[in-house]
Amino acid sequence: MRPLLLFLAPLPVIFLLGASPRARPAAITFQFQYAAKVICSAEVTRSPLTPQTYATSINVNNPSDSLVVFLRKRPVITFPPGFQIPQHPLKPLNDSLPPTWALTTDCLDLRRRFGLTQPFFEGFVVIQSTMPLDVTTVFTVPGGIDVVPVAERRVAIGQ
Repeated sequence: MRPLLLFLAPLPVIFLLGASPRARPAAITFQFQYAAKVICSAEVTRSPLTPQTYATSINVNNPSDSLVVFLRKRPVITFPPGFQIPQHPLKPLNDSLPPTWALTTDCLDLRRRFGLTQPFFEGFVVIQSTMPLDVTTVFTVPGGIDVVPVAERRVAIGQ
């Protein structure tokens, strides 16, 4: 029995506890969700709203002073086409925020990352995260601004 113990001694303790040294980390569980409204118009154009320029900026803050938060952003563009035609989300983007860091997603970023070329679009940017976040949407039009906090929603695992 002693030779076996000497053979096992160099192996990592993690292996002896039942996990392989090359085991993958556990899957990330997104427990929190935020549906931020987005309205973007690079120029005065035909839209379902008053013809003018619209801009949206979505600000995301990690309020933790010690933990990194992982998040996934999924835009869902509802206009065009409009007319109550359900739309699927675009391909999600994964991101992370170190403790106390923040980021912003705006119309230019959405156009660049998702190849949106239409002059006007609206919908939602759905953000899922592993921990609670501070999410605020800023809407601007010529001569006006509105700052709106985005409600947090807890989601059941697997949704």
